[in-house]
Amino acid sequence: IQAALLGLVAWRFVKGGRRDFTRFSGAALLAFIVGGKVLSPQYLVWVLPFVVVLDGSTSRLARPLFFFCATPSCGRSRDLNFPTAASLCAETRAVVADEGLAESRPALHPVCGMQKIRAIIIREHGDPKQVAQLEAVDLPEPGVGEVRVRVRFAPINPADLNVIEGKYPIRPALPGTPGVEGVGVVEKLGAGVVNLSPGTVVSLPHRFGSWREAGNAPASELIAVPASVPLEQAAMLRINPATALLLLREFIPLQPGEWLIQNAANSAVGRCVIRLARHFGWRTINVVRRAELVDELKREGADVVLVDGEQLGAEIKAATAGAPLRLALNAVGGDSAVRLGNALAPGGVVVTYGAMARQPMRIPNGQLIFQDIAWRGFWVSHWYQKAGAAASVALLAELCDFAARGVIAVPIEAVYPLDEIAAAIAHAQRGQRSGKILLRCS
Repeated sequence: IQAALLGLVAWRFVKGGRRDFTRFSGAALLAFIVGGKVLSPQYLVWVLPFVVVLDGSTSRLARPLFFFCATPSCGRSRDLNFPTAASLCAETRAVVADEGLAESRPALHPVCGMQKIRAIIIREHGDPKQVAQLEAVDLPEPGVGEVRVRVRFAPINPADLNVIEGKYPIRPALPGTPGVEGVGVVEKLGAGVVNLSPGTVVSLPHRFGSWREAGNAPASELIAVPASVPLEQAAMLRINPATALLLLREFIPLQPGEWLIQNAANSAVGRCVIRLARHFGWRTINVVRRAELVDELKREGADVVLVDGEQLGAEIKAATAGAPLRLALNAVGGDSAVRLGNALAPGGVVVTYGAMARQPMRIPNGQLIFQDIAWRGFWVSHWYQKAGAAASVALLAELCDFAARGVIAVPIEAVYPLDEIAAAIAHAQRGQRSGKILLRCS
């Protein structure tokens, strides 16, 4: 269509001369403006240079009409329903709704404002150190109801690496940008946004794709973060601290002074469980695989720290004086998970939220038949989907309060810039770390 249009305009110029050409191209421009809802407005760009450089009554009329249509503040005409540049972006932007990745090349009209940003792009699944590449991409103006957010920090979570590897339950379309959580600062408002202002620190939504310098997001999905919360901690609230708090609340109504048990106690979720349990008055038995972690976790507030093994059941009874256990939190799987189930009192619940060992669990029949042990699963992404916006906002507000008061503080081992993504991922993949790996995005 574009080639045919250019050919027709050139033919009109040869046949009719300058005046006839001007009238024709101006009339064509007016037709495209009026039919802007049917024909893509990108065709305006092909005609406009021919019209603007020439004089004539038609081109003088076309110029103000063109700028009327292309100005974001002009709104919509009641009679012709002209789309603004901002609304055209919002209406045509390609959105990837799958968790964990954001579309890296949105379908945009060239009449819309663009700026270049840097982002980590995944074009194929594979080794994260190899397939995660830093690229320059176009970022449009925020559309109606959107804001532009300048990303400050984003963590590298195991789920991010699993998504890149193609091993996550959801495999979003490629190319895209990873990062399921992060924190940023509102930089620019789209039309109709009244609940945020430039400079507001916000927690990024689940599908934003946070490994980037900046991006646009619906204002309704952003949650303001108080200034009292350190930015690095705010970047990590949505996944691990949220998981820890919900694990402690959603399955067993724990009583003051009651014991619970968890493996992977040195993980980010495990450390949050220790801190939150101490805050609420519950006692924790923390199972780890390395003896050098015992003193470290006790300094975090752990009541009991035990090294996993066949002797675990006897050590639990000795440490708790035989107190009944009703809640076990499993992030390892395999034999370690079965040992947690064996430690529970009848009617207890084992909640699995991870599978670090990548081994299947062979649950003894006796746990189910004679002990009535319940085996449950938990995925924080499902919780957010089911709970809705109001519950999510309330959860994040509570976690922000905990972070501001120091009740929870996720350890950070290193911070890398975006252009050192391979080194950052390699560090995150190490088996023996004492904290999270963060990306400094801008």
